[in-house]
Amino acid sequence: MGVSSFAGALDGLIWGSLISANYYHYVNEWDPRIFYMFAIFGLSAGNLAGTLAGSFGGSEGAHILKTVSAVQLPYAYNQLKRIILGRWAFDSESEGEIKADLGIITGLSIVGGLGTFTLTYNDHSITAGDALFMASNMIRGAFALEAPIKVLYASTRRDFGGTFFGYYNRDPVFERVGGFANLAGMALGGYLSYKIVKKKDFSLTTGIIYAFVPLMYYPALGPMENPFAPIMTSILDIGILIIIYKSTL
Repeated sequence: MGVSSFAGALDGLIWGSLISANYYHYVNEWDPRIFYMFAIFGLSAGNLAGTLAGSFGGSEGAHILKTVSAVQLPYAYNQLKRIILGRWAFDSESEGEIKADLGIITGLSIVGGLGTFTLTYNDHSITAGDALFMASNMIRGAFALEAPIKVLYASTRRDFGGTFFGYYNRDPVFERVGGFANLAGMALGGYLSYKIVKKKDFSLTTGIIYAFVPLMYYPALGPMENPFAPIMTSILDIGILIIIYKSTL
């Protein structure tokens, strides 16, 4: 119930914020009180719903994967749009397209999260730690496979201003290649992690360590304007993860 209530609160906060963003774009009148209302209501309602869901049992991993899907499916939509159109979601001068992006992302977050929860509810082989391990490695895989594309762009373009998160100044070719590498990395990271967790269950504490401890070295890297920063961070990230994994076998 602790895991389910916390995950439910995060879901509610995410979905409440997305709904308030939709409200703003359709009403076209920003009122911070509306945003706070949706966010607080979503947080409270999600916490209550998560607590109730946890009281009926289910898999701990399902509750975590619900929140993971609520974030990663919209992220995957962004990458898919990069592949198809050569630009990110919301990168348009058309208000109609921005509204469509926001609506699709909101729908993917809510329906995808609840759908994942339904599919994994009775899968007790996936622990909360397993879910965190898989989720963090999907992001690691996405960053790692796109890293060479970022370095290539930084090495060949004079307009380089830091490509750590994968922005290529709207260059459609690099955006498409980067988006494909990003999605492929997510799939590879998820697949390899799934193979590992099927052989070994991770506790919640262990999952948190795998997910967040490697991130602690990021401040030591200095400015991300270094053109080789994407590869450096991926090597350190995956390297530290492997060291932690080997030391806990």
